[in-house]
Amino acid sequence: MYRIGQFAKLTGVTERALRYYDKKGLLKPSLREDSGYRYYSKEDLIQLQKILTMKYLNFSLEEIANTLADNEVSMAEVFNQQHEWLVKKRDELNGIIASLDRVKKISSKVATISTGLLLLMIYSLQNENKQREHLLTHFPVEFVKVIFLEDKQSEEKLELEMTMMMLLSQVLELYQTGVSPTSEEATSVGLLLFGMVADITMKATENMTEEDRLKLHLFEADEVELDPAVFPSILSDEEMEYISKLMEHVDPIYHAQKEQCNGSTVIIDINKGKLKF
Repeated sequence: MYRIGQFAKLTGVTERALRYYDKKGLLKPSLREDSGYRYYSKEDLIQLQKILTMKYLNFSLEEIANTLADNEVSMAEVFNQQHEWLVKKRDELNGIIASLDRVKKISSKVATISTGLLLLMIYSLQNENKQREHLLTHFPVEFVKVIFLEDKQSEEKLELEMTMMMLLSQVLELYQTGVSPTSEEATSVGLLLFGMVADITMKATENMTEEDRLKLHLFEADEVELDPAVFPSILSDEEMEYISKLMEHVDPIYHAQKEQCNGSTVIIDINKGKLKF
């Protein structure tokens, strides 16, 4: 038999942890004297090794207690289930890390970025598949691919996302400092942002069939709504209103400039907030 101090040294587990396991019913000492001294046996050592093994495998103490208390449980099945859960958790963590890496790269061009934009980026990356699937119920496959920049190489896509975020950050900074959306400074930034959206949507619509164009028309006419749970607006109403006013202001300016260049374009009406920033 081992006293608690000896048992702690033998196993490398602190006395405090052993007392906690005792309190939780995970590892009761084989003998407890009236004086309060705890004594552990070799059987307790085996039980402790089971606990430590399951802790290593990321089981919670409650899961360990429930598993060890059930004499009919199949440890092989329990370990297989834990393996499946850990693999799933690993994939989730890898996805989170990849999203944060992408956010870091995208925001690296921006001196200051608002909490709203950061959250919006992370949410969009986290729910990219859901957003794509939702759009596919309303729009043709090729259109959705272009909207998600799937026609771009990874470096080009990242550069476009970085530029878009930089322009949005500049627009929000103008809003925060009280600059009018019709000012020369706001117009300059707004035209760049509007132009990016126009280039993307123009490419997305250039090969559309009449049926596809009808779907787009229904969307612009508010007869098709995007699910707000999938496409939430994390920016404040005031920020969205400022962006809308800026886009409304630069819309005719942009098209006038395009006409001067003998060009034309058809873009989704972003003033309605359908494609939310």
